[in-house]
Amino acid sequence: MDEYRANKYDMLLKNCNHFTDEFVRRLFGGKKRISGYINRAAYIGSFLHCLVPTKYITVIPEGCEEEAAALAE
Repeated sequence: MDEYRANKYDMLLKNCNHFTDEFVRRLFGGKKRISGYINRAAYIGSFLHCLVPTKYITVIPEGCEEEAAALAE
């Protein structure tokens, strides 16, 4: 629960496909994963993470603006 909090969502480094992959791995004891192509665009984009403005890759839930700002510092 702490690892996949809404205020830590990042389209390139920690998105819903990362969550699903970890869920499947835990469900099947590490023997299965989601298909590699599902998160390939995020993986490729992660190399350019520093070039993409934060507002385009993160989601800040309503009411969590102050917490997100504190985490960004």
